[in-house]
Amino acid sequence: MRKVGIRSARNEKEFFESIHLSFEGIEPSARPGWWLEFQEVLPDLKRAMKPLAELAPLLDEQELILNRAIEHNHLSRNELYYLPLVSKHTQDWLILLGSEGDFLGYANINGFDLAEGKFNK
Repeated sequence: MRKVGIRSARNEKEFFESIHLSFEGIEPSARPGWWLEFQEVLPDLKRAMKPLAELAPLLDEQELILNRAIEHNHLSRNELYYLPLVSKHTQDWLILLGSEGDFLGYANINGFDLAEGKFNK
């Protein structure tokens, strides 16, 4: 698997063309001209990562799912981070990241709902 990042639109015209292509089902991730080497986007990824330890008070039935993912990686919550993981079919996943932005695993939890506090106990 090759990890890549996606660049931003270079100008307003390209931005609107990108929206149009996305409406037609051609996401930026499917456009090789928009790909960047993963190392180029790693600083942005690391700025966006959220500490996994912050999830504990927000979870209810998702706690078991998250605990399985943590145990699988043999790390503590304090050593893991997360970001929502999306595709054109679902938003119900999050990616587990190490402190250097390395991809460690996935959990079937909607990361956007977590950010909005929809799982408060």
